[in-house]
Amino acid sequence: MSLSVLLIAFGALRAPLRGVAPMTRGYAAHMAVSLPFGGGQGSTGPSEEVQAKYRLLGLAEDANYDEINRAYDDLASKYKGDTKMTIKLQVAKDGIFDHLLRQRMRGALKGAVAESPFDRKEAPKPLITIPVFLADVMELPTRAYLLKNAGVFGAIAFLGVLSKAWATTSVSIGFATGLFLLYNRGVAETSNDMDADMRPPKVKPLALAAGITLLAGAVGATISQLLYGAIKFMAQESLIAVCTSFAFFMSATLFKVQEA
Repeated sequence: MSLSVLLIAFGALRAPLRGVAPMTRGYAAHMAVSLPFGGGQGSTGPSEEVQAKYRLLGLAEDANYDEINRAYDDLASKYKGDTKMTIKLQVAKDGIFDHLLRQRMRGALKGAVAESPFDRKEAPKPLITIPVFLADVMELPTRAYLLKNAGVFGAIAFLGVLSKAWATTSVSIGFATGLFLLYNRGVAETSNDMDADMRPPKVKPLALAAGITLLAGAVGATISQLLYGAIKFMAQESLIAVCTSFAFFMSATLFKVQEA
């Protein structure tokens, strides 16, 4: 075969390859940009369609999860009865959440939407929970209320520790303080002292508060008798004052008698 024939054949083979290579490279680049989770460096901002959904809900593009839901709820309430508009609003909200999900999966979601449902963590569970059957008569205290009561009853118990002659006084003050705090727990506060003084007592809450406080005192006294054999360094009267003060603290801090 002559040299001229070989050159003609080689040229014929190169012609299709020159046409295919640019098209293949262009198709690959198009796929890298158009795939939702592709590795291309295309824009991570919302498309015009998604921007229109933000505008429909009256939102900025950095709106967080709660703001999106709040805007949807407000508009849905405003256009209640308008089925067509309600569907548009629902589609807009779903479209925005789909966009945020794609951004999150791509790792490009900005800090402005850090409150998105995709990052939200469960709230920490409380260390102590109230049993269901006691929910009507018990309530977990706030930190401030707990610390205040601890200081008050700690001082009352200290009276009995200072001198066993003051133990009876300590128990009496503890009972009165526990009754007062328990009865007033949950009562609406007022800035007018005269209104508080003139407020008539409620019979049922007062009776419950008295009964719970008396029971707490009895439990505290019983515990002191059980501990007396093991605690030799403290007088029995002082131990009773400490145990009853702790029992009054628990009753005034954990129980409630006022109706919601």
